[in-house]
Amino acid sequence: MKKIILALLIINFAVPVSFGNESKDIQALSLQECLTVALTNHPSLKKSQGAIKAAEASINQTKASNKIKVNATARTGLNGDYQFWDDRSYSGSLSLTISKILYDTNVNKLNIEIGNENLFGIQESERQTRLNVAANAKKAYYDLVLKILARDVEKEKLKNLEQHLITARGIYDVGNSSYIDVTKA
Repeated sequence: MKKIILALLIINFAVPVSFGNESKDIQALSLQECLTVALTNHPSLKKSQGAIKAAEASINQTKASNKIKVNATARTGLNGDYQFWDDRSYSGSLSLTISKILYDTNVNKLNIEIGNENLFGIQESERQTRLNVAANAKKAYYDLVLKILARDVEKEKLKNLEQHLITARGIYDVGNSSYIDVTKA
């Protein structure tokens, strides 16, 4: 009987009391909401999206090297002694440069193709990461559901043990069985 009481006390105090809907601050999320949170906030996905943007920028930079480039520069200066107005002279220059690559032995074209292949690889890596994050979120969700169900089973077992203890105590108190028979039961 002491073992049963001790087991009931241990189960009662060792198992956390507040799960589920008992707390008003905790809001339960559906599986779809959990997936949405995981797919929008996971750092690996943000890293993959940044890598995609960087690969696209690299491709655009390579494409821009084949375009016409215009460079304009303007300079002005003041020469002479600053104490006398007559000794000063002003100078200025303006330059305009236009350049275009006429022939590059297909280096830029090959670099663009390489960049596109890299971009495809990064996109596939991001897709795989997205699938892994979704699978892990689903696994965590269903593991929690199983833990909640297991907790409910343990609560039911506790109620059964309490009922058994009340019955055994009643049999002992009435005197139908000895102490040893009750503790063995």
